Amino acid sequence: MQASRAAVGASILKKLNISVIDYPLSIAKSDLEDYYRAGTLGTGLQKAATDAGQSASLAEADKSTAIEFRYAADANSDLLRDYLLAGGLKELEQRRTRLEAIRKKVGCPYDLTAIFNNTNALGCTKSTVTEERSEGLSL
Repeated sequence: MQASRAAVGASILKKLNISVIDYPLSIAKSDLEDYYRAGTLGTGLQKAATDAGQSASLAEADKSTAIEFRYAADANSDLLRDYLLAGGLKELEQRRTRLEAIRKKVGCPYDLTAIFNNTNALGCTKSTVTEERSEGLSL
């Protein structure tokens, strides 16, 4: 409440040197009403609720960018995931298509999700990484 009232008060003080034509009594009275309302409990609670909501949104955004959950069945799975995500959204589909083609070429029966997360697919991840490297891709 004090910060709101101080902001409105500062605005009023800046207008004190303005002529009566540019800052008529009706506007000055309105500014005084704003100053009064800025110090009321209702306005203080409303501002606190707004600030809390904004803080919660910012905290949630910080949390979601800070948390990076990365599970990989083995080091090869991690290499493949890093390759897939390295190009960002722009290259994601192209890289996914390439990994799918190599996965099929080496005869892996698992889809990409299983290759990344399933310990039963460890042979596939190793074969896929080996094939990628033989085709000149640096993982």
